[in-house]
Amino acid sequence: MVHSVNDRVVFTPAGQDDRPEDERVTFSLQVPGRLDLIKLRRAIVAEGGNYWEPHAIRAALRRGVERLLPGEEDADKRSEILGTLERFYELNEAVEEVDPERQKAWAENSDEDPELETLIEEFQAAYLEACDIQAMVARGDQALRDMLADNVVYPDIRRDVTLRMFVLDWSGLKRKCERGEAGLTDAALGAIPEEHLDPVYLEIDRIARVQKEQAKN
Repeated sequence: MVHSVNDRVVFTPAGQDDRPEDERVTFSLQVPGRLDLIKLRRAIVAEGGNYWEPHAIRAALRRGVERLLPGEEDADKRSEILGTLERFYELNEAVEEVDPERQKAWAENSDEDPELETLIEEFQAAYLEACDIQAMVARGDQALRDMLADNVVYPDIRRDVTLRMFVLDWSGLKRKCERGEAGLTDAALGAIPEEHLDPVYLEIDRIARVQKEQAKN
């Protein structure tokens, strides 16, 4: 169903259908418009949300290796480590390009696709090596540590800011929904049970994507 911008939609998380109606948890959500999503991006940054794309982490890792092993006497070791990283990224791209149906079939019976089995095994080995290199570089590179830390907390910041802006009301929770100028108050946001945080966020994200597709047509 496609909704008009600023419509309200009612979302019922999974597992509520068997509960008595007066105990059923539901959330009233705002349908985000284009300007709302721009404001959302700004609000995420204002809360400290910063996501570094893989190519930025890749460049930072390379710079870190070069700083860690700068001398001519380190050239062979530096080249070996950088080559290991490049091999990991090549394998990662190859895995990402595999058709999802092929991956599903392999997961069910890996013997049927020895070529993909080999690719996955090589990727997993390269991933472990890349993790070791990243840990080694990060120990002496504050900038890289900050980038990695940003990426760890970004999903939670993005989710909570989204809920703050677009959850308008609810029923079935012990605490009353309270909103201020920025959206949900801290107390109200904290009153949403952990098991409902991701489903409600994903529903808002789904509605936003539907709106974007509608705008294109």
